[in-house]
Amino acid sequence: MDPYGKSPLSQLLRQGILTAGALEDLRCHPEDPELLHRYRTGLRRLRSLLEAADLPEPGKQQWASQLKAHFRHTSPIRDLDVLHQFLLEWGQSAPVLEKALEAQRHRQLKAFPLPPGIPGDPRIGEFLAWLEALPCMAALIFSPGELLREALEILSGTPLPDPGDDEALHRLRIRVKKIRYMLETLPEPPPEARDLVVLQDRLGEIRDLQVSRQLALSLAGGAVPASFLGWLETRYRKARDLWEQKISSS
Repeated sequence: MDPYGKSPLSQLLRQGILTAGALEDLRCHPEDPELLHRYRTGLRRLRSLLEAADLPEPGKQQWASQLKAHFRHTSPIRDLDVLHQFLLEWGQSAPVLEKALEAQRHRQLKAFPLPPGIPGDPRIGEFLAWLEALPCMAALIFSPGELLREALEILSGTPLPDPGDDEALHRLRIRVKKIRYMLETLPEPPPEARDLVVLQDRLGEIRDLQVSRQLALSLAGGAVPASFLGWLETRYRKARDLWEQKISSS
């Protein structure tokens, strides 16, 4: 048993089963973007737990690589869903873009069911059996204290990327997610974990608006309504302004 809560193996087993269930739901209802989101969140949490657990190689790395590959497989579909959500919020019609978006999502979904090897496919038993055969004394190899200090450093704004540095903002978002998921494995997650959710959402909106504009242009080119692009740009500027206020107040 890990001193900070349930054993890593029990956490992994539970998260593996939840992630498998999310994928099965997605297969039954592939048109539902919320199910895709739930599956992706499950994969992130499972990857974080797997990476932070003291488990033997090469099995650990092999499974981590497969989980990462499956996550990447879903990313293009998720980007299409975000663009579609922005179109709904815009509230006007863009027939060419909407048709192109639907066709592209259909092509991406044709790759399901995913290849075997991770939770959610017929070989889920292989993954769970690998976990169950491991020593029950396996521990999480991270320090909650160090994670909390890192979270406090980020939340205090020391340092935060400039709003124009897209790649640095993206890297920070990934870092925030990982710290948050690890803190949430503790029996009593600290308040800072909730604060990281707010920061993650703010970073996520900036990233989503950047990607959606590029994706809309790649799907429909000159047929994208200028008013929609302008709406995205306005949202993006507001998101950047909020980030600049975050930097200024930190």
